[in-house]
Amino acid sequence: EAFLANIKTITARMNKAKEDALGKEWLANCYKGVPKSNVSKYGVEHNQIIWCYNMIKAFGMVQFAKNRYGTLEGNISKWDTTKSTEDNLKEVALKWSFTPGLPLTDGVDYSDDLEGVADGYKEKILEAEQFVHKLCGKPVKDADGKEVVVEIPNEWKTAYNMKPWKDYPDQPETVTN
Repeated sequence: EAFLANIKTITARMNKAKEDALGKEWLANCYKGVPKSNVSKYGVEHNQIIWCYNMIKAFGMVQFAKNRYGTLEGNISKWDTTKSTEDNLKEVALKWSFTPGLPLTDGVDYSDDLEGVADGYKEKILEAEQFVHKLCGKPVKDADGKEVVVEIPNEWKTAYNMKPWKDYPDQPETVTN
């Protein structure tokens, strides 16, 4: 009973943090009408990208979101750009890992993929997706060929290394982001 009470308390605190960071309205509408990869015109897993946005904004889970978005980027290797989305989905759906779908592609306007979203949310969703793409996607280079560094707010950086063991116990401990 005490365990269940603790779980309920933790869940309530996490939901409050999410609501404080994102707002009730966003949380009630951010997934409405957003297509999954199997119905996206581009094979993009919009729901997963919005979820990553929510995890970053609410809990600062940048590395977690990068790992999830990286899985979407890995799915590109199974995608044949010479085939239609429908044909690709028939072939690759079973080859994708636990996270189906593709990430965003630079320069593509996904507005037509978001026709069914809640009123007034298309631009917000597109902005949220671009935020995740820039923060979690593969590094981008500027016109001079230098990697564009996306600054991560201090409160989102790793604070504690919770591993039960050290990878290299003979080395000084470092925290990387």
